[in-house]
Amino acid sequence: MDILKNDKIGKTIKRELIRAMLERSQSFDITAWSSGAVGYKDIKYDDVEEILNVPYLNREEVPLALDIFKPVSDKKTELTVIVTIHGGGLTMGDRHLSRPFGRLLAHKGYLVFSVEYRLAPKATVCQQLDDVCAGLDCVGRKLVDFDVDFNRIFMAAESAGAYLALYVENYDKSREAD
Repeated sequence: MDILKNDKIGKTIKRELIRAMLERSQSFDITAWSSGAVGYKDIKYDDVEEILNVPYLNREEVPLALDIFKPVSDKKTELTVIVTIHGGGLTMGDRHLSRPFGRLLAHKGYLVFSVEYRLAPKATVCQQLDDVCAGLDCVGRKLVDFDVDFNRIFMAAESAGAYLALYVENYDKSREAD
C-alpha cells in the first residue's frame, strides 16, 4: 500500500478509485433504499398543498428545481417559512429526500421550500454553493406569492446540506462586514 501514498501513479490510482466510488454512489437510488430499509411509508396529508418541481436553474445540462409544501387553511395567518437542503455527503441525494419532512412541516403549519444542488464530482463545492444561493434567490422571489412572516424565515438541513447552509449564511455575513 506504500505505492498509494508515495508516488504519482499511486495518487492517480487513489483519485480514480475515489471518483469511481462517487460516480457509483450517485447511481444508487438512496430514496428507494431508505424507504425499504426502515419500512418507511410516504405519508401525504390532506391539509398540505404540494407544488413540486419548480425549476430555478439549469447549469451544464443539469436542471435544478425546488419543491414547495404549503399548509391549506382557511385562516389568514402569516406563515413561518422553512427552507430545507438535503444531505448526502455532497455526492448523492436530491430534494426528493426532503419531501416527507416538508410534508410533515407543512402539516404542522409551516411553509416549506426544498432546494437542491448539483453533486460532486461533477460539480465543485463552489458550484454547489452557487446552486444553493440560486435556490434561495428563487425562494425569495416566490415568497411574495404567499402570506408569510418575513421575520420568521429559517433553514433546516442535514449533513452536507447543513454544511452548505452554514457556509451560505456565513458568507452572507462576511459580505456585510465589508
